Amino acid sequence: MTSDATIVTGRRIADRYRLVDERGDGAWNAVDATLRRSVVVHVLPGNADPDAKAHFAAEARSLARLRHDNVVVTYDTGVDGDGASYRVDELAGGEPLDLMTLEDARRGSTARQAARAIADAHTHGLVHGD
Repeated sequence: MTSDATIVTGRRIADRYRLVDERGDGAWNAVDATLRRSVVVHVLPGNADPDAKAHFAAEARSLARLRHDNVVVTYDTGVDGDGASYRVDELAGGEPLDLMTLEDARRGSTARQAARAIADAHTHGLVHGD
């Protein structure tokens, strides 16, 4: 997703969010210079397909409607000066699911939390993967 060479470490998105390091798939650990907090910034390059840009914006609006303990908060979205679309999310703690141990999975806590979050998204008319 970050094929645009201008999306690099140190870049400021919207003159506010400084990209620190790439997480993958267009997501970056970043710092909100205004509120001085760590966030995650998802960036779609300015040269992306118009349909992809429209989908990205619609997804950001949909995610911003969700309020659930097991869903990260979407703080901001927009288009940067060079046409790059961005979405700013809460930086959540915890371990990635692919690093969970079998013992963790058997406890089922993570699965229950994910199911609750997905159920809440469904009540808002959202389907995972939209």
